[in-house]
Amino acid sequence: MQKGNRFMKRWIVPFLIIFSMFFLVGCEDSNDLEMKEMVYGYELLPCMSEIKGDVTSYKVTEDAIYIASLEWADESNPEQSEKYFYKCSPEGTVASRIPYEPKKDADEWLYSMEVSEKGELILLYSCYSEDSPESRYVLRIVGEDGTLICETDIAKAADKESVFIYDMKKDKSGKLYLLDEQAIYIMDTEGKLLGSIEDEQMISNIIRAADGEILAGIAENEKYTLKRIDADEFFFSEVYNTGLPYYSITSFGDGLDYDFYYTNSEGVYGYNLTGSESKKIIDFVSSNLNSLFLGTIKVRTAEEIIAIYGSGAQEDPHGLYRLVKKDPKDVVLKETITYYSLYSDEEAKNRALAFNKSQDKYQVVVKDYSLEEDPAMAMHKDFVAGNVPDIMDLSGVSSDKYMSEEYFADLYEFMESDPDIRREDFMENVLSVMETDGKLYRITPTFAMNGLLLAEDNIKAENRFSFNDLTALEEKGSKAFYMETKTDVLSTAMEMNYNDFIDWGEGKCEFDSEKYISVLQYADTYPSEDELVWDENVPTMTAQVKNEKILAAKIYNMSMMDLQLYEEMFERELSFVGFPSDTFSGGALSMDRELAICAKSSVKKGAWEFLKTYLSREYISGLMSEEDFFVYPIRKDSMEDKIQRYSATEAYTDAFGNEMNPISHEWGYEDIQLKFEPLNEKRTAFYRRAIEALDHRYVYDSDVIMMVQEEAEGYFKGEISAAQAAANTQERVSVYMEDYR
Repeated sequence: MQKGNRFMKRWIVPFLIIFSMFFLVGCEDSNDLEMKEMVYGYELLPCMSEIKGDVTSYKVTEDAIYIASLEWADESNPEQSEKYFYKCSPEGTVASRIPYEPKKDADEWLYSMEVSEKGELILLYSCYSEDSPESRYVLRIVGEDGTLICETDIAKAADKESVFIYDMKKDKSGKLYLLDEQAIYIMDTEGKLLGSIEDEQMISNIIRAADGEILAGIAENEKYTLKRIDADEFFFSEVYNTGLPYYSITSFGDGLDYDFYYTNSEGVYGYNLTGSESKKIIDFVSSNLNSLFLGTIKVRTAEEIIAIYGSGAQEDPHGLYRLVKKDPKDVVLKETITYYSLYSDEEAKNRALAFNKSQDKYQVVVKDYSLEEDPAMAMHKDFVAGNVPDIMDLSGVSSDKYMSEEYFADLYEFMESDPDIRREDFMENVLSVMETDGKLYRITPTFAMNGLLLAEDNIKAENRFSFNDLTALEEKGSKAFYMETKTDVLSTAMEMNYNDFIDWGEGKCEFDSEKYISVLQYADTYPSEDELVWDENVPTMTAQVKNEKILAAKIYNMSMMDLQLYEEMFERELSFVGFPSDTFSGGALSMDRELAICAKSSVKKGAWEFLKTYLSREYISGLMSEEDFFVYPIRKDSMEDKIQRYSATEAYTDAFGNEMNPISHEWGYEDIQLKFEPLNEKRTAFYRRAIEALDHRYVYDSDVIMMVQEEAEGYFKGEISAAQAAANTQERVSVYMEDYR
């Protein structure tokens, strides 16, 4: 027996190993299988080549696709715009023109389109007239031969002075439902009013469910509620609380296999009212679809959707597309990189889509916190809980509190092994300002400069510009800033010199210090909001600068035009310095887009591959448009591209083959009118010096600023001393910092 058992064990163990290997190889993760079911391909309908103008409305039936389009005329003659109607084959391959020619009146707009069982077009128009402040809404029935069968004025049919109709649906029996703000009018296909139903709440939309009946959608407490319409008795027969967040839904589709469909930034979903079930049908990222360019959807079959889509670019022209489900066996899933930001970011989504199309290994998913009641706090809670994405865009976040290796990866380590993006490509002092303890946890493609412009002979470049220096300049009765209040000056000091008082690395703040008390005392030399007078008798800033009553120009986001303006105003040589500080001397750098890779990411290499697309010369130099006066590139070569752009006196071809013309821009401030002058060597040197002198970050921490303002109020009113206000601020901000750590 023992021998037999040993034999069995020796036979069973290899068998189990082989079986396990077979099982592991042969069976995919259920999440992967589910995701493969959500991948769709998309293609422009072939018949779009026969369609003139832009698609404005369309209707999908079992045997055809009906399209309305508008061909825009010259803006000077909008009444010549042409409007067309087409009937296309169900596959969208062939289009034939419906010979109906609506009015060319530019004040008439097609709101919605349905098709009767006989193939008649049912058209809802809004008509505007200079003779009446109210829009007129009409229903037109048009035969397949283009004949206008009938036209109904909806307000007259409903016996109303006016209506506002913004949606129309046809139910399974052929009845029409016309949606007003708080009412639904039910008509037959000959334009006869059958009845109406009203609601106390505003009705957001109407949908046609899978059973062919019409339901009214209402946004109730930011959730989507549906009410079924009884078209015979004219009342709401059933109410469905879907629980869906209404304001994240971007479009709705009528039911087919589900009671209705909807889209958000992540995909297309089907929803069944029975059981209140929602199922994701299409994943936009895996399908390389950009939700920003997706319009209305019409579900044609269980695996095919017709939709308005397209960015307008050559590879994705705007028009009607077929979205067709791919065979899961042909789908190869990529590693997913999650990119989070506070608010929805169109550029990031566009870049993610281009990145996803460019290679086969990674795909980027862009999400945001914009639907949260407090986006910044929601992001904070995820950080401290460890629920972090792969890439964070910290724009709009007081990010200093998170800058540690606990949360983020050192980007210098990626640069060391990357042949395309090297540390030496960037301006050293700009990187240094973004560092934390010698490590680069965050980076921005472009930055802005913030500080003060003063007459050069009022400061010594080698000295720090402190509050003592500033008050010394004011001894002759001048003030530094024009039309500023106590609170304005205090808030500016906190924004420009945040790290003078707060050190998140050490978890300490220094508001109970002499340097902060001096800031309070200086701010108190300005008027309160009640004392500040704004009227036509107040001399302009230009006049007061020329009379040497105002000494400085406070600059946020210093542009390539500011030097020219303030040279004209001050009539002296100028220097750019930081807001008065005992710690810093140069201006404060603000980051345009603050990108970081999370330390806990499992796909750091892929995250870097996407993040570095923001750091290429082509991308950063491409941001230097004529209107983008206010940002500066972190790359050395892109800075040279920008200087060339703003120095050009004649047309030239840039490094990427683009034809560039000299900048032509006129603007004014008060009584000064200027035309942009291309940068000469002197002004170019000024901007280079200003950039090289940047030595700290501009930080807008709304929580801290609010606390500083509130605790200073008693001092400004004379109720407490500056020292007491400073002590109160120290205690309050210390508690705030402790709560965040």
